[in-house]
Amino acid sequence: MKNSEKKQKILEAAMRVIRTQGMEKTTVREIASQAGVTTGAVYHYYKNKEELFQDIINESIHFSQRIITAADSGEKTQQELFNEIADNVRRRLLKEDEQKLHIALLGDLISKNDENRDRVIKNYKMTIQNAGNLFGPASGIENDKYKYLMASFFVAALDGMAIQRSLGVYPAKEEMVIETFIEFFKEAILRYLAEHKE
Repeated sequence: MKNSEKKQKILEAAMRVIRTQGMEKTTVREIASQAGVTTGAVYHYYKNKEELFQDIINESIHFSQRIITAADSGEKTQQELFNEIADNVRRRLLKEDEQKLHIALLGDLISKNDENRDRVIKNYKMTIQNAGNLFGPASGIENDKYKYLMASFFVAALDGMAIQRSLGVYPAKEEMVIETFIEFFKEAILRYLAEHKE
């Protein structure tokens, strides 16, 4: 088994264990057992369970990482970039268990003042920066002054949607909510960047 496959297996096992036992009762031993690996294998990738939890959050917030290479290479049209952003947003918002876990883990890490919290902050900043870097090629408008603000609003709105999804308080059918969210941000970002060209 490749290292990346083993690490992914550990992450998926951790999500399963946390869902059934909660964060406090989750142990590295139980995660290893669920993943079919030794505890040493878990510690090879993570020095503690909090670091592993932080990686689960990163999986959730790094939607932009999957698209950024294509945008940088210029291989994608504006429409293709927006379609990929939309597909990644759909995938994230449709994963109910992951959304609940994301919110719970984030709340737990925010309440602590340690290096794991610092890593989450760093990763959020990177996600906002990457999303902002996508908005330029996707919109055809390079606007450094506003694209990172738009990205910050977009990432915050995604987290807000995750909270609503977790609580089951969407005001309409899930599919309609997600599609409206995507269309709203596409139109709002394009219009705002076009009206505020540098």
